[in-house]
Amino acid sequence: MLIEGGEDPRKSIPHDKISALRVENEIRGVHRVMHVPASVAKALEEWLSARQCYEPAQNHEVLFCSRKSPSMSMHALLYLVTKTIRTACQSSNLPYPARLGPQVVRNTVLVRWLNGDFTVEQVVKAAGLKNARGLYHLRDLVHHEVRVAISKHMHDGIDLI
Repeated sequence: MLIEGGEDPRKSIPHDKISALRVENEIRGVHRVMHVPASVAKALEEWLSARQCYEPAQNHEVLFCSRKSPSMSMHALLYLVTKTIRTACQSSNLPYPARLGPQVVRNTVLVRWLNGDFTVEQVVKAAGLKNARGLYHLRDLVHHEVRVAISKHMHDGIDLI
């Protein structure tokens, strides 16, 4: 997490000091910065507070970890997201979605942003993407004018980060 004042991310941090997340992919060597809205910062504050009671996480800077590893595997993330969505559906008496998982959640948010009041540039920055190519796979799910904007960015080859 990127925190104003450089405070230790392993401790409880007030949400108004959390400004962004730095997402690292050690295998590919890719690092992205994703700015977080106030609602996400508040959820992160609550997680950091709860995490202090979780012994495997106490000495690691990685935001999410598992009992077996200081970093969360893709399998563990898929399990966590699927379980959370199923529990939410069950408690709300809603049917399970046809597809579950972290990428489905992420792509759903990106499509809502693109079809809402966000520009392609804002979505690319908020999602921590290098450029609009990362949105191309969503082209059939967005409004026509958004599709045109994504294509224009791809054609111009503009890197936004």
